[in-house]
This record gives sequence, structure tokens and C-alpha cells, in this order.
Amino acid sequence: MQQKKTCEFYRIERRPEAYAESAADYSLPDYNSDVRKILFTDAEVRPASKFVGDGELELSGIVVYTVVYSDNEGRLESVSFTSDYDLTSKCNTEGLEEVIFDTRVQNFAIRPIGPRRISARCSLASSITLSYKEGCEIDGDVFSGEEEPELLRGKMNYERECATQTLEREYAEPIVRLDGAIADEVSVIFSDAEVKINELTDAEDGIAVSGEILLSAVIKSYEEPARLYTKTLSFSETLQTPDKKEGAVYFPTATVTSLRVNVNAEETGSEVVADFIVELGAVCKYNESVEYVKDAYLKSRATENGYTKISSGELLYASRESESFAAELPRADILEDGIREIVFLKASPRLNSIDTGEGSMTLSGEIKYTGVASALSEDGEPSYSAVKFTVPYTRTVSVLKGRENMKADAKIKAGAVGVTVDAGTVYVSCELECSATAVGYSEYMLLSSSNTCEGEKFGGRSEIVVYYPEAGESLYSVAKKFHTSESKIALDNSLSATASADGTEGYSLSGTERLMIF
Repeated sequence: MQQKKTCEFYRIERRPEAYAESAADYSLPDYNSDVRKILFTDAEVRPASKFVGDGELELSGIVVYTVVYSDNEGRLESVSFTSDYDLTSKCNTEGLEEVIFDTRVQNFAIRPIGPRRISARCSLASSITLSYKEGCEIDGDVFSGEEEPELLRGKMNYERECATQTLEREYAEPIVRLDGAIADEVSVIFSDAEVKINELTDAEDGIAVSGEILLSAVIKSYEEPARLYTKTLSFSETLQTPDKKEGAVYFPTATVTSLRVNVNAEETGSEVVADFIVELGAVCKYNESVEYVKDAYLKSRATENGYTKISSGELLYASRESESFAAELPRADILEDGIREIVFLKASPRLNSIDTGEGSMTLSGEIKYTGVASALSEDGEPSYSAVKFTVPYTRTVSVLKGRENMKADAKIKAGAVGVTVDAGTVYVSCELECSATAVGYSEYMLLSSSNTCEGEKFGGRSEIVVYYPEAGESLYSVAKKFHTSESKIALDNSLSATASADGTEGYSLSGTERLMIF
């Protein structure tokens, strides 16, 4: 008979990180003062567009730079500008179902190259995950007639990743009203918007996402010192999912784009308003299970089999958790004499190492804090200086299904920075969001062809064979030797099935001294 059976599954391929560089030379507009000293810099990637074709994946987007500086008179000013980037990675496009990527600024440098020009350079790294649909079909001419081959089957779990629908929402939100302030005398020195995801729950038509948008702006009004203002907005959205799976873990992605903070004149003063767009989505990670054919043979007839060897990753652990991080530092170690207060801080975590042990992952790194502090000069005018310091952190994550061949990955994101200063200590805090996954890899042999051996004569076994298994033999190897099946030997010898290391059921010969082969 002609034997055909197809086993379809997905394979996740994590490409080596792809790298690119981007640069910009920026000339200050006429309304900005000359640069005397740069106090704070930042660089962020905006979501990229992607194109797949001709064996390559192409990503392109922009990097947004922010520079806060003091001018020749000690006043605080800021500028923002952009540079383009293109990033390319080789990939096989045959069977490619989905591309998930995360591009970040790896490091950057910003410096003045004149009183009215700024040079910016950065390197970018992108982690890329490709999802391929694959399959293995048994195809062969096995014994046709009175007896069909018995197929030995197994079951494997393999990881899946897919992206939900992406939502875009536009916002125009007032941050603060300044009574009595003239709009032309109010300037926004620095602004930021963060999205914090508090909860993800199942909804009838997707995944319900709720959280907060944290707005902040450093504002200077006339001769007053610069001051930080904040506002928090709540939101709730539903993301459409292409194929919801039980037990799936969702990793939300939230990006704020096109942030502009304007000062609007009012009858009694001024209003500072933030205009921005939030792009919201999620990456879904879960396991799927598939039954595959390991072997084929006849009770009284040998077959010649061909095999396809695959490596499959099973998702062992996936979680997204937020926790508060706090540290105390001696004031003298990070602040200059005469500093009155820290105007604002931004936290940038770096993950330096992931150590996997038996049932655990240990994440180690540091949080880099950068910002601006203010002081009063001898003439009573405010002056400003840069603040930079780092704080180490360590976090241990339990992985109940840890394996030796486990590969771990994690991402750390910081937000909601807080800071207070007293006479001798600086207290800093932030929210750390940790996304961690662990994948265990196993190799499988899938039956891809099965053909009857030549020269075999069909006929039942007339004798009973008493067989004494040797050390290291399995019931499968014994069944192959006598052209019969595991299930028949197990039934004839009252053997019980047990769970094997890969989660499938099989038969053990442990403690079995002899077998009766009929």
C-alpha cells in the first residue's frame, strides 16, 4: 500500500543580532541660544518599517535625539532632532510565516562641534525572531495486501510566537496650567511620555490591556528655576489576536511617537499641552503539541525507513513581571556642592548577564541614571549641572522546568523614576519591568520514507522466542529485531507504559529479565 502521512509544525529561528549605525549633524535654529555645556542626552528608536524579499529582511526607521544644555548665560535650553537608519539581515524566506523584531539603541555619543552645531552618532542592535511553517511527509511503497505497517508515534511540544493587532491612539492632554504666566516667557526644556501596562486579561474578541501613560515636562517660566511637572492618564484597550491559545503569555509592546509639548496662551495664564501617539501591541508566546511518526514496521516483515532530523524548542518558562526598585546613595558621591535639587532623572537599565542554573535564571546588570540638577549662584540666579550615576541590580527568576540545554532570554525596562534628596543621602526609585523566557531544545527523528525490504517472505512466526534483553536495550530496539511492535511485546509480557523525558509515553525494560516473543 502507499503510505502517506504529513506532520506539520512551526520552527522558531532566532537570528544573530543585526547591527547598524546612524549619524546626524544638527544646526541649532535661530531661536535657540549657543551651546556652552551639554548636560543631558538621550537617544530612542522609533518603530521601524520592515520589508522581506530576495533572502533579506530590511528594517528602517529613525532615531530621536534629545539634548539639554546650558547657554553662555547659564540658562537651560533643549533641542530634539533625528537621524535615519537602515538595518539588513540575511534570512531564508521559504515557509516564512511571521517576523518579530526589537530594535534598540546600543550606545550613542552626542557632542558639540561648534557653538551652534551638534554631532550625534549611535549604533543599533536588533533581535529578530522568524517563524517558519514546516512539515515532514511519510511517503513510501510498503507491503500491500493483508497487513499494514504499524506506525510508532511520538509527541513533541514546540514554541510559537505571534503578534497581535497594533493599535494607534492620538492624544492631546494638558500637563499643567500656569496661572499668571505669559506664554512667550514659558519654555519646555525636556518632555517625556511612558506607557506602563498594569494588566492583561482575556476578552471575548481579544486581549484587554489596561495601564497608565506617565507624562512629564520640565518647564521654565521667566526667571523662575526649571521645574518638573507630571501627569498620569489611565487607558484601556482591546487587542485583536489572530489565534488565542490557552496558557499563552502575552508580552505587551508600547511606544510613544510624535511627542510634542506646546505652550498655549490663556486669558489667565498659560497651558502646557502634550500631543502624542501611542502604538500598542503584544507578542504572544505559547507551546503547541504535534504527533509525529518515529518509525514504521510490520509484524512479520522488515522495512527500510528514511528519517529527517529536526531540533525543536519547547517554551519552558515565560513571564512578564514588574517590581519596584529603590536605592540610597551618599549625596557627596553624586552631587556637587551647592546643589539644591535634582530637576529630573531618567533611568536606563542594562542587562549584562543571564546565568542559568538548575531551575533558575539570574539576571544581573546596572541602572544608569542621567539628569539635570539645579543650584543657586551667588547672584541668586539658578545654575544647572549634569547628574550621572549607576546602581547595580540582580534578580533571580524561578524556572520550574529547567534543563541543561536551556537557553534563556530577558529584557529589562525602567520607568516611573522618583528621586528625593536630603542633607546626606539621595534616594532613587523606579519601576523595573522584566520580560523573561526560557526555551529547552530537543532533537527528534521524523520518519520521512518507508519501503518494504526485498527478499522477505510473509508468514507468521510459528515458534515462541525467549529473549533476555541486554544492558542498554529498549523495547523499541527489541521489537525491531524481531519485526514486531512495542505494543504487542508489552501486551504479551504485561509491561506498563511510563512517561519519558520528552513527555511522551513509552515502555521501560528496567527490571525486566526476559521477554516472550510470539
